[in-house]
Amino acid sequence: MNISNRPIGVFDSGLGGLTVLKELKKILPNENYIYLGDLKNSPYGDKSGDEITSFTKKNIEFFLKNGVKLVVVACNTASSYNIEKIREIYNVPIITVLESAISGINKEDKNILLAATKATCNSGYFDKLLKINFEIVNLYKEACIDIVPSIENKNLVDDEIQVIVDKYIKKYSKEKIDKLILGCTHYPIWKKYFENSVNKDVEIFDPAHKLALDVYNYLNINRMLNNDENSKIKFCVTKNKDIFFEKSKKFIGEKFIEKVEKIEL
Repeated sequence: MNISNRPIGVFDSGLGGLTVLKELKKILPNENYIYLGDLKNSPYGDKSGDEITSFTKKNIEFFLKNGVKLVVVACNTASSYNIEKIREIYNVPIITVLESAISGINKEDKNILLAATKATCNSGYFDKLLKINFEIVNLYKEACIDIVPSIENKNLVDDEIQVIVDKYIKKYSKEKIDKLILGCTHYPIWKKYFENSVNKDVEIFDPAHKLALDVYNYLNINRMLNNDENSKIKFCVTKNKDIFFEKSKKFIGEKFIEKVEKIEL
């Protein structure tokens, strides 16, 4: 198979990566994709660094068996642990949502709030990247531990969702936050509730669009863009195939998802 026609592998612990896939489809509509939701090990946010690294390796190995030309780590938690070492192991380009989040910060942003999973906050990797790229930035981190399980497993009404988000975000209203980074790909699903929790002058940044542009630029520079208009998306999960199918239709649209395959890693 011509390398340009090979699929792009996109993985997350569950539904959250669909927010990234949706942006990828907008920017790169002709590409073929394999989406992997590792629901068997979800959520990644309460796992150890060694466990998360192991999950990432297994996901990438699955993609390599399926001939992908590039891997998108559409999970901030997986992006936070040993990604540089993982790049040395596998002969495939890897683009992560966390690195795209860093590249979306401006020099004018002096007070940053990172809303993320416990594991992402504890890893310190975002802090490290921030210090490398910016001289003076005040970083606030909030581990929103209830949000991913609530999105994956519960059917909540608006008021219930707002209470959960407010619990984590409202307390920063006095900190003059310039930018709130949605540091988990699940969080854009609840973006309007985050908007309700912050002051009106706070910019809410979803890295998914920036990541899609990063993928486009990489493929374009390396002459790997697919021009075939008959693109396909293959959806795979490690657990809860039927639940994922029903929920994913709401988030990405029925026209994109016809069936979901359960796999073993």
